[in-house]
Amino acid sequence: MQRVRSALVVLVSLTALSPAPATAQATYPTKFSPALAEDPGVKQALAYLDENFESQVTEWIRITEMPAKSTFEAQRGAYVRAELEPLGLEVSVDAAGNVTARRWSSRRTWTRCTRWTPTCT
Repeated sequence: MQRVRSALVVLVSLTALSPAPATAQATYPTKFSPALAEDPGVKQALAYLDENFESQVTEWIRITEMPAKSTFEAQRGAYVRAELEPLGLEVSVDAAGNVTARRWSSRRTWTRCTRWTPTCT
């Protein structure tokens, strides 16, 4: 009887400590649509990432292995800038050291891009 009582106490305790039942996840505004996923440019970009997965991971590892404590990321920024400029992009570095690259889009507007975006090449 003592064993049953102990098991019951443990069960009741665990039930009382368990989180409340899950509620519906809050929705947030988004610009995603199924049509976007079907866009030929988006499909091309995703295919590029799939085809070049290993080289992407290798480059990300190379970048993350660069010493870069918070506010001391200048070496990483210089690397990224050196990768973007030969692509003919307009590269800028702000006061905080953030590197941004832009290119003209087919709509004759500037588009932000990074080294890893195939449409920037």
